[in-house]
Amino acid sequence: MPLTETTKIIENGIVATGDSQNRIGPYAVLIRNDRIVEVAPRSEPLKNQFPNAEVIDAKGKVLLPGFIDAHYHGESFLLRHIVGTTPMVRWERDRRFTAAYAFLNRDASREDLESLYRIAYFNALKAGITCMADFGLDNLDFSPTAGFEAMKRAELKGFIGLHNGDQIEKSRQLQSTSIRFAVTISGEEELTTYSLQTALRSANELKIPLMLHLGETRRAQETLKKNFRRTTFQLLNEYHIFDLKVQLSHLSVLEGDDAEILAAARIPIIMSPQSALLKEVDIPPMSDLLARGVPIALGTDWGGLDPFINIRSLVSIVRNQNRSIPGAFELLAMCTKNGSQALGMHDELGTIEPGKKADITFVDISDTRRGFALSTAYYINLLNSVLLECSSRDVSDVMINGNFYVRKGTLLTYSEEDLLAEGNRLLTRMLEQSQQKELSKRSEPARQEAPILNFESTAPEDEPEESLEEGFRIVGKEKESEEPQKKIIPLPIEPVKPIEVSKTVKKVFGDDEV
Repeated sequence: MPLTETTKIIENGIVATGDSQNRIGPYAVLIRNDRIVEVAPRSEPLKNQFPNAEVIDAKGKVLLPGFIDAHYHGESFLLRHIVGTTPMVRWERDRRFTAAYAFLNRDASREDLESLYRIAYFNALKAGITCMADFGLDNLDFSPTAGFEAMKRAELKGFIGLHNGDQIEKSRQLQSTSIRFAVTISGEEELTTYSLQTALRSANELKIPLMLHLGETRRAQETLKKNFRRTTFQLLNEYHIFDLKVQLSHLSVLEGDDAEILAAARIPIIMSPQSALLKEVDIPPMSDLLARGVPIALGTDWGGLDPFINIRSLVSIVRNQNRSIPGAFELLAMCTKNGSQALGMHDELGTIEPGKKADITFVDISDTRRGFALSTAYYINLLNSVLLECSSRDVSDVMINGNFYVRKGTLLTYSEEDLLAEGNRLLTRMLEQSQQKELSKRSEPARQEAPILNFESTAPEDEPEESLEEGFRIVGKEKESEEPQKKIIPLPIEPVKPIEVSKTVKKVFGDDEV
């Protein structure tokens, strides 16, 4: 409890609670310190009870629970400017991108990465996102530290992925009640029984969740079936993964009884519809999941941060899959309540109701484009209009733990001018690295550097295996530039599901202790 108690009353706004009652209307919200105490029909009784409370006028605004982005790659906020509209299956052919990614994952300083993540997280905050799970980079040992410090600076809540033993050791020194860590499992090509068991053991010893990143594409599914003779869901079920604290990202390819396994687990699955469309990869089976009652949480995955665009992308996919569009409260839950459940934070976040943290996103609809809806009593239609027509630019204010960090669309705790300068400076460095790599290529035509990222590509069978360290492939060592470039198998014309940046440096969890 703070030394001085604070009391705030928000009035005159339209509140969508997102709770089990799915209330929406002109409610008043009482906040004491960092938590919501009451959602009342009128503000006058609250002001009489707390005459010294700070009164916040939310006229012309709709109040939503703080958005939760359940899966994101912070580095993508800048990298997206390099790949542009290029489909993801061609990224590893783009030397500008592979060089820029190699710089971030191999040669960047801690200050570089802190700046990188700070840019992404403050932009998430401006978009109304108050909590996010960042998959993180898988090589440099200080990557989680940089993400942690940037998330702390932006006052966001969430998770950061740990990819190897060095990162785990670094994370032991970082303590926060709102920022946590998760042990990652990803990469069908490199997944082994040993690495899976080691990740499970590490998560159990650290008492932290698993952050899964599997089943993104049909090709990934076939790789896993070849190595394990099981589908992704069958393998995870065999290892009792669904009985553990786990964050399920993607898992888009369903076969056989996979959908039944997932439905029985009743664990929210994290989908990234906008990323799937932008990357031109496998489209998530939204209709099948919704029909079976599987809770869906939304994550941006890759690129710009806008929860509203993600919602509309989901609606577009569901419509194309010939299923009725989810209702407004169901859509709201996907980026709030379901996200908190997917991350195991449902006791604290995801709704506007007594006992929850006062994380609230204010959407301004007072202008002539949407202001007419405020004059009606059909508040469910108003919510539907907000979710399907607004954008992150309509987010006017963002409150976390009862305090404002965005007011009138402007960050309160960091200079936006400085943030823009940092981003331009870092993006310029990334592009310079790309140019240097390209010049080096031209001066050494006989040398072919292996791509830093493999993005589900498979090497020819006669290609020699790369060195292994405790079951994980080592990339980016001294002789990396002498490795032959892997062939890229073109994807079919039919869209395929989003693929994240795959592993570049793999060092097994806890290998220092082996």
